[in-house]
Amino acid sequence: MNDILSQLRTLTRLDLDCACFAAKSHWYDLNPPLAEEEVARMEAKHQCRFPSEYRRFITEIGNGGAGPSYGVFPLGQHDHGHDLSRWEDGYGLVGDLSKPFPLTNAWNLPDTFWQQEPDPPEGTPVDEEDQLWEAWNARLESEYYATHLTDGAIPICHEGCALRNWLVVTGPLAGTVWRDLRADNGGIHPFLNADGTFMGFNDWYLDWLRKNIAQVTASHAQSRFAQAYTARLESLSDKKQMAFAAFCAQAIQPNLAAYAKAIGVEEARIPQDILDHWLWRRLLERRADFPRECHEMVDDFLDLWHDLRRHLQSQKKRGPTMPP
Repeated sequence: MNDILSQLRTLTRLDLDCACFAAKSHWYDLNPPLAEEEVARMEAKHQCRFPSEYRRFITEIGNGGAGPSYGVFPLGQHDHGHDLSRWEDGYGLVGDLSKPFPLTNAWNLPDTFWQQEPDPPEGTPVDEEDQLWEAWNARLESEYYATHLTDGAIPICHEGCALRNWLVVTGPLAGTVWRDLRADNGGIHPFLNADGTFMGFNDWYLDWLRKNIAQVTASHAQSRFAQAYTARLESLSDKKQMAFAAFCAQAIQPNLAAYAKAIGVEEARIPQDILDHWLWRRLLERRADFPRECHEMVDDFLDLWHDLRRHLQSQKKRGPTMPP
């Protein structure tokens, strides 16, 4: 739990504008933790035992709030339109929590099912078309959206557009988190770690934190990168040449971390220590006649990129030294 709190504080500090996806729906705020007695009451009511990682989260960190996508639901609630409702109300999503979760791997109905979706020809009477769609929607409700498919699991988050994340609470896979893409006809799939194992609650939450921290950090780095060289770019008399230099820098920027690692320089020092010595000298002095055609711009950039790749390889062979 300390790792979650530490990284959540880091993300909150970095993403002051809440620019990450759906962050403004929770502003990185957590609800107050839930009392153990209330958790035990819900477990007794639904004849289940909530997984330990989730249990600790809602009793020690917060009963919902800041989290993946639109945030973690408070215990006993799920999305309903643009608001929340109790499990017993609204869409009636939650099945029997005392029963084991029925899925063991990614699931969807076969193609033969989807091939039966109505495709009424042009000119079909409106009443007849309505009957076709009513029958099809009834099949979807009974075969695709049936609550027994999520027995033993609770909704913990939604991604918008009726796409939800579920935590298994009963059965052999209790503690794992699943992604429900049925609203897009995408079935139900487990969240997987990089090694292919199923994600638990902490894995799921930390994965969101790490990805968003990386996203915000990259955005900040690009902003600092641009600020550091704005004056130098603006000093160029040829505005097209300035634009070309900016284009090259932005295209290479996502690879700066690998560049720094290869030559043994701290990432935070990249703009001054690396680009000043090598990349920007090549960019700004490469040619005076700025290419006027797009394909020439691309060719010129690719030449530079190949030079950079060769330079990286030479640095790996020579060891961590500063560029000449």
